[in-house]
Amino acid sequence: MLRRNALFALTLFSIAIVMVITGCQPSAASLIESGDANFASKNYDQAIADYTKAIDIDSESAVAYASRGRAYYNEEMYDEALADLNKAIELDPNSYTAYFRRGYAYTLQTL
Repeated sequence: MLRRNALFALTLFSIAIVMVITGCQPSAASLIESGDANFASKNYDQAIADYTKAIDIDSESAVAYASRGRAYYNEEMYDEALADLNKAIELDPNSYTAYFRRGYAYTLQTL
């Protein structure tokens, strides 16, 4: 009986640990906020990393793609920027921000 109780307690403890670890994972929104803060600090590489993690969590986030596209064109990575901005527009055809940034990226690419 004691062994069964110990096994049950260990099982509950393991489940609790998994729940805590899962709950500690950042959300896509929090990663986008972190990316925005890094972008504002002109830390574009870290902003790109944050937006990429947000996309890994929520691959349907037009905001994450549009934000990463902006960071890419600030790093003069125009092909990557345009790919992300096109994806943002595909995900949200009403995103004026993505259209504006795509136009800006095209302009920068031709300079």
